[in-house]
Amino acid sequence: DKDKMNALIAEGHNVNERNEFGETPLHVAGIAGDASIVATLIDAGADVNARTKGGDSLKMTPTHWMVYGRHVDGLKALIVGGADVNLLNTEGKTP
Repeated sequence: DKDKMNALIAEGHNVNERNEFGETPLHVAGIAGDASIVATLIDAGADVNARTKGGDSLKMTPTHWMVYGRHVDGLKALIVGGADVNLLNTEGKTP
């Protein structure tokens, strides 16, 4: 939830940390569709255009995840936060 995310950020956790697939917390928030956490991460400096590593992940941005999950509020937060909605994944698809 948002309070836990704020606590982790306050403790100095990196909002652009990546897992083995290159996903950042913003990608995970995109999968979950939590617009309040998306906004919190953006306010803390999350890279709104971060791409996953590729391979099966297709070099996806958080915007791709929001669109595929049909998370409109999270998508709006990404756009307001400066996300480039024209970035292509490895299949040549925009979000």
